[in-house]
Amino acid sequence: MREAERFERVVRDKAEQLGSYGWTVPLEASLPDTLSILERSINAEAADVTFVDFYAADGNAAYTSLKTELLSRAELEPWREDLTATYERFAFDDYLSCVNNLLPVFDGFGAAKLREPRFHEKKARDRFFARKIDTRKNSLLNEALWRSVKALVDCLFEPVDFADHNQLGRRLNRNARLHGRGSYRPNRPDCLRLLQALHTVLFL
Repeated sequence: MREAERFERVVRDKAEQLGSYGWTVPLEASLPDTLSILERSINAEAADVTFVDFYAADGNAAYTSLKTELLSRAELEPWREDLTATYERFAFDDYLSCVNNLLPVFDGFGAAKLREPRFHEKKARDRFFARKIDTRKNSLLNEALWRSVKALVDCLFEPVDFADHNQLGRRLNRNARLHGRGSYRPNRPDCLRLLQALHTVLFL
């Protein structure tokens, strides 16, 4: 099978699944790297390891490129101070501060970029994504990007029971984090997943 055909098959099969693991389809990766990332991301833990390795490879080349891109875009100007602070804290492995900075940025930029002022509300997001994930209007790549973003957002914004400590401690959740609930401690993959998601939304 030619690489392009293999890419199309893998992307269709894996984009939404990748989003459910907390990652969007990467735009910083080459075609071979994207295929490798998609095929290696067989579960949430494997996806985290795969993306951390990708951003650390070749002296943090992909991470540096992502940082430069996000800090240089005019659309992100209102959030540049928070992004700059995020990168400064990331250099010291202060992932809690990074995530606390990035969640409001993702909320605000998502609402502005996607023109959905109720971005934090599930019903509003579902209506929005239903319009955007339309195979009749999208290229394969756009469909994959939209599907991965929707799945990621559904997980990140998942309603949680603040009394359920097992649920609160399982993974990063926007509602729990912004309300100061639960024992979950943000980590390096959480910072990278939010930065990558911002980059993906930027180009949609």
